[in-house]
Amino acid sequence: MLVQVAVCSVAVAMSLPGRVASAADDPRFTVRCAMSHRAKDDPIVHPGDHGASHWHDFAGNTGTDATSTPVSLRRRGDTTCSNPADRSAYWVPSLTVGGYRTEPSSVKAYYEEAGRGDAIIVAMPVGLRMIAGNERTTTPQPLERVAWDCGAGDDATAPAAVPPSCPDGELELHVRFPDCWASEDLDADDHRSHVAYQAGDGSCPPTHPVAIPRLRLKVVYESEGGRGAKLSSGSPVTAHADFVNAWKPAEQRRLLRDCILAGQVCDVSESRGRR
Repeated sequence: MLVQVAVCSVAVAMSLPGRVASAADDPRFTVRCAMSHRAKDDPIVHPGDHGASHWHDFAGNTGTDATSTPVSLRRRGDTTCSNPADRSAYWVPSLTVGGYRTEPSSVKAYYEEAGRGDAIIVAMPVGLRMIAGNERTTTPQPLERVAWDCGAGDDATAPAAVPPSCPDGELELHVRFPDCWASEDLDADDHRSHVAYQAGDGSCPPTHPVAIPRLRLKVVYESEGGRGAKLSSGSPVTAHADFVNAWKPAEQRRLLRDCILAGQVCDVSESRGRR
């Protein structure tokens, strides 16, 4: 599927309710979502095939199942996210600790500038599908892409490849998605090669020249974690996340303009755009 992107550079700073700005922070907007449901579906890897996947915990669109498409996500279901314009689907493999399933207590989606400097960043194309992380790996993944920790406060720990022991009961999974797009395909046969990660200097590779906001998921569990933690995909090192973009386009463009391009940090709690 091909899309055309109109690229423009906009830098407008506006005063919006709920905004907290800090020059020390990475410009971004954050959407808070709750877990919606659990199912053995995966509309990216196993489209149309109910029950073909391992267990997943879904957030965002409440109607996400094996048959979901970007069009259906915008037309069916509600959203558990703090901004009603975000009808996207987010999902991660289900977690068990000591043999008991542990549901996420919250999911935060951070859309970040990610150190791009003067690069032109455009809104994600409607219908973009992405997978971050490797569900088949047997070795630890790069911590800048997939990591576990014990959250903030006195219980905070350094990022780790496997869930640490969290005495205060706040285990977190962090997954960072690719932030460079090849400009045409919304998906690929391997569900990965149409997007890429930026280089160390913030630039996108020539094969994927379009800079999009970096999506970072923080999945929070009320759990002590530790050695008894396992994922439905296998060992904790197989942590990964999936995303289908079903934002209302005008709202995502507004947030890109008023938050990321304006150098602001926005905690988004309501929609101000139109379909």
